Amino acid sequence: MLLKLILKLFIVKRRKYLTINKHNSCFYLVLPDDIKVSKVTKFLFFESSQEKLKSLNVFCLTLYKYISYLEKPIKKKLLLKGLGLRATLSIDKKYLELKLGFSKIISVFLPKELFKITCKKNSILFESSNLLFLGNFIYKIRLLKQPNIYKGTGIKYKNEKIILKPFKKK
Repeated sequence: MLLKLILKLFIVKRRKYLTINKHNSCFYLVLPDDIKVSKVTKFLFFESSQEKLKSLNVFCLTLYKYISYLEKPIKKKLLLKGLGLRATLSIDKKYLELKLGFSKIISVFLPKELFKITCKKNSILFESSNLLFLGNFIYKIRLLKQPNIYKGTGIKYKNEKIILKPFKKK
């Protein structure tokens, strides 16, 4: 999968900022004053004096961490537990159709921020580059059928542990 990263250099009030954009994610890095930046065609070159080489190395390492964070997608998994709970993708893969034990099928629109969705027997795997968006989207799906604290059925996260309450005795 090829990801398109956009690097831009801004100067605001004598401070140099480097922005890294990809889809809806944006990071800002402040360039130290002792690092010089030059642009040749499509390349950015960072220069520093021999004495200030350590700050250039630290800056390059943080830049590498941000770019590597943006390149690998974040994966989260939901598990459907219970009789009759199923999830399928629509034919055009724009909707997630959930059968949650109600009288109708619930259709959820899948936004473009989600790279890949795979539905298996009782699990749904989501992949995205935006961690905050992915967490909020999965939370909204989980709210449709929260886990039952007595039976343990419903939609839950992959690593979630549910402590079951005992039934009342007569």
